[in-house]
Amino acid sequence: MIEFQLHDINNKLMLIMWHILKLKKEHTGVNFHPLEENVERIKDLVSIVYEGIAKPIFYNLEMVKVSKFKELINFELVKLSSSYPITIKNEIEDLNFHKDLATMIELGLIRQIMENIFDNSYKAESNTLIIRLIEVNENIVLEFVDNGNEKMGDIFSTMKKSAIPNGIGSNLMRNNALLMSGKITRTPRMDTHGMVVRLYLTSFTIS
Repeated sequence: MIEFQLHDINNKLMLIMWHILKLKKEHTGVNFHPLEENVERIKDLVSIVYEGIAKPIFYNLEMVKVSKFKELINFELVKLSSSYPITIKNEIEDLNFHKDLATMIELGLIRQIMENIFDNSYKAESNTLIIRLIEVNENIVLEFVDNGNEKMGDIFSTMKKSAIPNGIGSNLMRNNALLMSGKITRTPRMDTHGMVVRLYLTSFTIS
């Protein structure tokens, strides 16, 4: 598990580097909020690593209705949109679900999955990310569709490569999904450049 947390820390450092390079070019009119947000997030991740070494990490899954799940995802999207130079097309409200439909989640695990999806889209030079919430069979599916490509952007060519290997992020997302009895799929778009990432979560009907 430690390598998962280190991978997240590495991603945050890369984001901070992006903003620093932007500051050097623009000098004025720069929003410092993304820097502050990511520094705080790094501090949180360091704490998680320390606690993970000291004692096992336990995840508290909770049952939430889809209406609450939408609120939580929208809140995370607001925070993520301040850190990434990606246009977000939020289509979460486009599909109406039964009012008693629910799923089991742990917000911290969801947050890590979303961060890694944003990181991957940004690294693939996506400029647009579409987010949807749909129902497939007996699953509630959080879907992300980007328009990136597989090569790294020019900004990352100026950075030293990390000692953390590729693929850690995919393992992290898969592991987090399994902890919520779900799964992650990642498939290329058929019409253009980009990927479709889906987080499948089991749906329940509660009164």
